[in-house]
Amino acid sequence: MANHSEVKLHTYKGDVSKECYIGFRYYSDDLPDGKEFQVRFGLNYKKQKSERLAVGKSLCIVIEQSLNDGWNPCVQPLKKYPKRKSESNNATGINYKTFTEAVDFALAKGLWATKTTFDYKGTAKFFEKAAADLGTHIHI
Repeated sequence: MANHSEVKLHTYKGDVSKECYIGFRYYSDDLPDGKEFQVRFGLNYKKQKSERLAVGKSLCIVIEQSLNDGWNPCVQPLKKYPKRKSESNNATGINYKTFTEAVDFALAKGLWATKTTFDYKGTAKFFEKAAADLGTHIHI
C-alpha cells in the first residue's frame, strides 16, 4: 500500500478569491485512517489563475516526489526534509543538481556573453534565496 493518497491541487475552479491548496492524506502504521494535509507554500500570493495553476502543479510534483522518497510530513516539515545529494541516475546518466547548483554550474562554465554573465551574477543571490524560500532548492 502506498503511504499517501493522490497529491491534488484544489483551486475552487480557478476562483482566485478563495485560497487554493495542495491536499493529500498520509498513512502510516500509527495512522491507518491517514492524516489529511493541506499545503500552501505561498501559492495564494499568486493573483492570476494561470500563475496559481503553474506553481501549484510544480508543488504537487515536488510533494509527490518527496513522499515517494520517504518524507514523513507528520515528523518533518517539507522545508526541513533532507534532500538527495547530487547523484547520477544509473538508468539515465543524469546528474541531478539543485536549482542553485545549476545556476552556479552555469556561471562557472563561463559560456555566456559578458553582459549575460554580469546580469546573472547580479541576480543569482535573489534566485538562491527565492529557491530556498519556495522549496525549489530540491534536485531538478
